[in-house]
Amino acid sequence: MINFFRQLTLPWLVSLLAIALFTGLWYQYEAKTQQQLQLTRFAATLQLSIRPLLTTSDPQWLKAQLTHIGHNSGLKLTAIAVFDRRHQLLISTGPTDMVRPLSADENIDRFQLVTVGHYLIAFQPVAEPGAANHNTRKPTAEQHYLMLVVEQAPLSVAWLMPVLMVALIGGGVLLLFRRTVAQHQQRLQIDVSLLTHKLNQLRHGQLNVKVEDQLVSELTPLQQGLNALASAQATTQQQLQMQLQQQQQQLEALQQAQAQAKAQTALMQQRNSQQQQQLQIAGQNMQQLLEQHLPGDELAWQLNAQLFLLQHTSGHTTAESINLAQFLAALLPQLQAPLASRNVSLQLFEAADNCRFNTVLCQQTLAIVLQAMLRLGCRSSDVSEISLYLQLKAEQRQLQLTLICDGDGLSSAVRQKLMQDAATAQPWQDADIAIVASARQSLAAQLSVQSLDGLGCTLQLTLALTELSPADTAVLQHMLLFDNQPARLKERAASLSAVTGYLASCNDLAELERKVALHLYDAAIIFLPAEEPAPAELQRWQALIQALSSCQRILCYASANTGRRWQQLLQLPVSAAPFCLQQLMHTALPGAALPKLLVVDDNTTNLAFVRVLLQQQALQLQTASTGAEALQLCAQQRFDLILLDIQLPDIAGTEVARQLRQLAEYQHTPILAFTAHALDEEIEQFLQAGMNDVIIKPLGADNLQQIMRWCQSARKTDSRAQ
Repeated sequence: MINFFRQLTLPWLVSLLAIALFTGLWYQYEAKTQQQLQLTRFAATLQLSIRPLLTTSDPQWLKAQLTHIGHNSGLKLTAIAVFDRRHQLLISTGPTDMVRPLSADENIDRFQLVTVGHYLIAFQPVAEPGAANHNTRKPTAEQHYLMLVVEQAPLSVAWLMPVLMVALIGGGVLLLFRRTVAQHQQRLQIDVSLLTHKLNQLRHGQLNVKVEDQLVSELTPLQQGLNALASAQATTQQQLQMQLQQQQQQLEALQQAQAQAKAQTALMQQRNSQQQQQLQIAGQNMQQLLEQHLPGDELAWQLNAQLFLLQHTSGHTTAESINLAQFLAALLPQLQAPLASRNVSLQLFEAADNCRFNTVLCQQTLAIVLQAMLRLGCRSSDVSEISLYLQLKAEQRQLQLTLICDGDGLSSAVRQKLMQDAATAQPWQDADIAIVASARQSLAAQLSVQSLDGLGCTLQLTLALTELSPADTAVLQHMLLFDNQPARLKERAASLSAVTGYLASCNDLAELERKVALHLYDAAIIFLPAEEPAPAELQRWQALIQALSSCQRILCYASANTGRRWQQLLQLPVSAAPFCLQQLMHTALPGAALPKLLVVDDNTTNLAFVRVLLQQQALQLQTASTGAEALQLCAQQRFDLILLDIQLPDIAGTEVARQLRQLAEYQHTPILAFTAHALDEEIEQFLQAGMNDVIIKPLGADNLQQIMRWCQSARKTDSRAQ
C-alpha cells in the first residue's frame, strides 16, 4: 500500500500543477475579458455623458467633470483624453505622457482597444444626438474622440489565488489519502497479528479458533484457509473425543458386567444358602406337622404351604394368562373350606375388569396367597364374617387383594411378622404369615395392615401387572339386583354394571316390587335377608318370585343358617355359597330377544312422550303415524304387542285391527286400543274388532304397568309356543 502511495504521488503532483496552470491562465483570460467588457461599457456610457459637456467654453470645468467621472468609474483609469475631428488633443486628465497622440490619417469610426505595455488604450468616437448607431458613423464637422487609458491588473493577481486554492485542495486530498493509507496499514497489521495469534492457538490444539471478524480484503483468502483448517481440526478432535468416550463406555460396560457377575454370583450363593436354610426349616416343619396328627384338610394345606415356600424361594414359578372371574369361581370351594369349620361367612366382591380382561399371573401363587389371607383373617378372635375383594384395575394396571373382617383384629406380633424379611424363619404354625410376607417381597407388592381392637382388621396387598388383554364377555341386556345391605349393594352394582346393558338395583322390598312390575329382566340376583320372613312378607316374596318367572335365570343367595329354610319357602334353589361374577356369566345366557312393541299414533307429541316413558324398559320400541304404515311394518316383521290409536288420518284403528287379525302371525298377538276417551259402546266395538284391552291417554304410571303386564303375558305365550 505504501509503494502504491509513492507511485501515485508524482503523477498526482504533475496533474495538480497542470490544473493550477490551466486555472491561472483561465483566470487571467477571464480577468482581461472582464476588464475589456467593463471598459467597453464605460466608454459607451461616457460618450453619452460627455456629449452635452463638449458645448461648454470652460475647459477647466470639463476637465474637472472628466476627472470626477474617472474616479467614480471603478476602473483603474490612468487618463481620459478628448480629441477633435482633426485629432488634436482638446482636454486630458492624468499624466500627459500617458496620452498617445493621434495621427491625422487614423480613421476611428468605432470603438477600438489597443494594448500598449501594461496599459489598455480605448478609442471611442462621440456620436451625434439621434445617430442610429453610436459605434459606426462617418466623421462630421463637430466629431470628437475619447481616449481612455486603463492600467491592466498584474498577472499575479489574476491567477495566483486560483493556483493557491487548487494547491490547497490538492494538498488536502493528498494528506487525506495518506491518512487513509496509514489507517489501512494499521488495520492490516492488526489483522495480521490476529491471524498469527489464531495460528498459534491452532498449533497448540485449541478448538473454536475461527476468525469471525471481517478482515481487510488482502487477508480474506488467509482467513478462509484458517477457518477451514480450524473446522477440520475441530472435526478431527470431536471424532477423537467420540472414540475416547466409546472406549470409556465399553470399559464401564465391562466393569459393570463384571460387577453384575459378582453380584449375581453373590445372589446365587445367598439364594442357595436361603434355599438350604428354607429346606432345612421346611423339613423340620413337615416333621413337626406329621407329629401333630392334624385333620386331613388342614394337613394338606400346611404341606402345600411348605412346598410353595420352597418353590417360591427357589424361583420355580410359572406365570400364565388367566381370567380372574373364572379363576375365583374355580377356587371358591378351597376358600370356603377353612372358614366353614370356623363358622365364618365369606362375602366376595369383584371388579368389573375381572371379567373384561385377562392377565398373566402364577395361579398357584395367587391361590395360596388368597387362602393365606383368609387364614390371617381367622386369627382375629370373635370373627364372624370376612369380606374378600379381588379387584383388577386395568387403568392403573394393578390387582388389589383386600380382606376385611370383624372381630378383635390382628395382634401386634402378627403385624410385625408380616413386615419382616421373607427370609426370616417361621414355624409351621405361621405358614400363612410367611406366604403373605414372601409374596410381598418377591412380587414387589405393597402391603397395608390396619387393625383396631374390637373393630376388626383390613389387610390389603397391591400387585403391579405388566400384561393385560381384553376378554370375551357376554353382556346381559337387563338385570335386577337386590340386597338389603346398602354397602354390599353398592359394591355389587359397581361390578355388575359393566356386564349389563341396564341394571336395576334396590335394597327395599317395596321398591323391588315396583321395579318387577314396571320392567322385564333377563336375569335377577336376589340376596335374601338373613332373618326368616314373616307370613305376610313371605307372601310378598312368593309373588315376586312368580312375577320374575319370565327371567331366564334367577340367582338367590342366603346365609348358611337360613339358606335351606328360604329354599323350602320359595321352592327355588337358594345358594349359601358366596356370589361371584363367573356364576352369572356361566349360567346366564346372553340377553334373549326383547319383546317388540309397535305404537301407532298420528300425534308426534304423543309418540315422543311414549318414547321417553318406554326408553328404559326391557322391550324394542317402534312407531308408526298412519294405519297403512302400521300394516306395512307388521307385514315385514313380527311384533309381540301393538298399541293402536283409534283415530288415524287414513284408516280407522278398528279397521287396522280387523286386517291384522286376518294374518296368521297376529291372530293371538295382544292389540291394545290407545284413545283419549272410551264409552261402553266404543269399548264393545274395540273388542269386536279384535282388540284385547284399552289404554287411556295420556300415558302414565298406571297405564305403563298395564302395558308391561301385557308384554310379560306375550313373552310367556311365546315361550310356551316355542
